[in-house]
Amino acid sequence: MEQVNDNQDWLTLSKEALLKIEPEINEGQRKMLLGHYSAPGMALSVKRLAEIAGYEGYRSGSLHYGKLARKISEAMDIVPPTQDQISIIAEWNGNQKDERGHGQWILYDEVAQAIEELGWVKIKNNVSQQDFPIPLGVEKPKEIISQTIQRERDTLVRDWVLRAAMEFVSVANKKPHSGRVMACLILRFITSAT
Repeated sequence: MEQVNDNQDWLTLSKEALLKIEPEINEGQRKMLLGHYSAPGMALSVKRLAEIAGYEGYRSGSLHYGKLARKISEAMDIVPPTQDQISIIAEWNGNQKDERGHGQWILYDEVAQAIEELGWVKIKNNVSQQDFPIPLGVEKPKEIISQTIQRERDTLVRDWVLRAAMEFVSVANKKPHSGRVMACLILRFITSAT
């Protein structure tokens, strides 16, 4: 089995492996993988993964998600970085607790991108003027906010950016000068966070 360090190679391997094993992925495993992708920060506990698939208990979640991860690992011809099979697709973070106090697995970006590129999830690729009505004369914040929303996988961050942007639009429509000031603040915040 080989060692992979380059992110592009990891993306390619992930895509090829998922495509290869797609017929073997059962409904519960697919729900778990896509649920993991859709979770805020792509972070979920095995208990929550089990619930998404309709399984009872964390052991069931760990077993079924681990089986999926093993299929991926074998298709890649790579040994997982830890003894836990899930580590081939996600990183364990026992310090990042969910609302129940359980540690969480964070799906690797390359696996998420592979899922996107395979078309297994629908991504909003652009933000239209209707979705985001920016007043005239403030195009740069619109461009940066649109790019941020497209790039960001965390739904909570995307929602926050849209809410902040809509607040800015509301103020800009009432007081154009205040809107431009707010646009600069949003722009500064977003660019410093990316």
